Formats: sequence, structure tokens, C-alpha cells
Amino acid sequence: GPINLEATVSDTVSNGSMASPAHALAPAFVWSGNEALDGTPAQFFRVYVFTDSACLNRVFTSPVVSSQAYAPRAFPGGADASAITYDGEAITPNEQAAEATPTTSIGTGAALKILDGSTFGAPIDLWDVKWPSSGYYWTVIPVGWNDLASAWQDLELAQDACAAGRVSRFGISSRPSVTQNHAPYATGLSASGKLVSATKTNTFYGEPLVAWTPAPQAWAYELQWSKTAYPFNPRGKRLTWDTSYVLPLKPGTWFYRVRGYDFNLPTGAQEMAWSQPVKLVVAAPKFRVVYAWPH
Repeated sequence: GPINLEATVSDTVSNGSMASPAHALAPAFVWSGNEALDGTPAQFFRVYVFTDSACLNRVFTSPVVSSQAYAPRAFPGGADASAITYDGEAITPNEQAAEATPTTSIGTGAALKILDGSTFGAPIDLWDVKWPSSGYYWTVIPVGWNDLASAWQDLELAQDACAAGRVSRFGISSRPSVTQNHAPYATGLSASGKLVSATKTNTFYGEPLVAWTPAPQAWAYELQWSKTAYPFNPRGKRLTWDTSYVLPLKPGTWFYRVRGYDFNLPTGAQEMAWSQPVKLVVAAPKFRVVYAWPH
């Protein structure tokens, strides 16, 4: 029967409606049917993702698949043959694109050292959008083998498929986290010298250790600290592979936030969503003077 777009699937399932949840990372795509708009049956398919409902600004191209499902692979098993669109444009699937250059420095703060031989895979992820007010649009195009060009070729235009109603939406919203039950993951010394975890007062003596839960698809994290929550004016920042860091804070009230960096996003656009600012208080040292009466 006709191709019907069913859902996008990651840690959540979306049918494209405004009430559907956003994905934390690039989802898999599921559809049914195998017929082109003119009724021609096909055995192979390709997924396209666009930023507009007219399907003009393409931002993702899958390789050719023979199933009614596709999941992006940062490290595919092998290279697909070259492919061309219905109108003869040559395309390269995202899985075959060169890996993005990872962000290793944020100006001030220590730079990350990339180990020799490290690979981060193809740029298969998508940027965050303000779901559901904005989102991505996807469609599935039947594909056939072109003997003359020795390449896969689309059997119809993506714009025609979208105009005919074969298009659906989904959203991407990365999810960094630094809080649990609205309290920060923070550990340090109390004013009395005891090792404590954060309480409602979030007060520490000396430099506290803060930690956060991993964000899906984050390779590294940027940590910033500020004297105010809004506006957040960074007084310092750090890029780290870890999910914890000792904040070099002087006495006073501080706010910190964290975001992930996804190295499977294109070069220069690898930042993920910021967490909400979290408040910490670093107490100044207290002294007690004891006067001893002379004997």
C-alpha cells in the first residue's frame, strides 16, 4: 500500500502531533507501505529530514535501506553506493559524511586533549529546536537502482511527497541535568568542618565539588559560574570530559550551570541545552577568640 509515516522513536515515541514529546537525540524513523505516489511498488527507501514543511531545506539524508525502519548510525558497517535524487542531484548520506571537528576549547578555561586515534563518528545528530512551536519535518522516498548511472536514484521528488501529505514532524531537545529533587549534586565542607552534601541552604566552606547526570549523546561538558542567575554573566568556565568538577569559588553567593557538547553535530554547532542555574553559597571562614584568665 501507500507509504505511511508511523513514528519517530528514541527514548520516547512521537507521532508528530503537538502533544508528542521531543527526542533527546536523533531518533529512528518507522513507516509502513511501499508504494510511490503513482502506485509503483518499491523495495528500497531513503529518509529525508527538513527544517520546513515544504521540504526544501534538507538537513539530513539517510542511506538507502530495504526495511520500513531506519536508525542513524555514527559508525555504519560499510559505505553505500553513490546516490542521486529524482532531478539528478548527487547526494551523500550523513552516515558517509566526514566526522565533525570536535569542540575542544571554549576560550578561557582548560582545553580538552583529544587522544590520538580518537574517532567520533559521522555527523548524524540534529540541533535542538523549540518544540513544539518549531520542529523538523521528515518524509520517506522510494528508491530504485539506476543502471546507467550505477547509482541509487529517488523515484519521486521529496517536495511532491510532502505536498501530497507524506510528511510528519518531530522535535529535538537535549536534556542536561544537574539537579535531583531540586537540590544540586554538590559536596564539600560545612562551616563546622564536616563533609556534607547539599541541603536546602546549599552552604559550604571552601570550594565545593559539583556533579551532574550525563546527558544523552554528550561527549564533553561546559561548566560556567556566575554571581547572578539572571542575567547569567559567567565569571569563569571550564570544559571537561567528566561529570563533576571542583568549583574555584571565593566566599559569596554563586550560581552554576552546565551543558553538554555533542561531537556528532556539525563543526561549530555542537552545543546542547543549558541546565537551569543552581545556587550555591560559599561561606567565609569563622573564628572564635577564647580569652584565658591568667593564673
